[in-house]
Amino acid sequence: MGYGLAGIASICGLIGWIWIIVLAFQNGDVIWGICSILFCGIVALVYGIMHFQQAKVPVILLVIGMVAGGAGRVMIQ
Repeated sequence: MGYGLAGIASICGLIGWIWIIVLAFQNGDVIWGICSILFCGIVALVYGIMHFQQAKVPVILLVIGMVAGGAGRVMIQ
């Protein structure tokens, strides 16, 4: 059960992360896009919160991925 939850959460979080990166580059925020790639989830999450009206769905996917991924990893141990 833990492996499945962690796997689905990872995919969900990955989709949200990539979506936020694409939004950053589309909006012309190249520095935010590059930093989101380099520093994985945290910069993308900050950018998504700053642009929440435009990035509601990817932020929710990213947060669900982070929370469910952590829960799945706890269940594995």
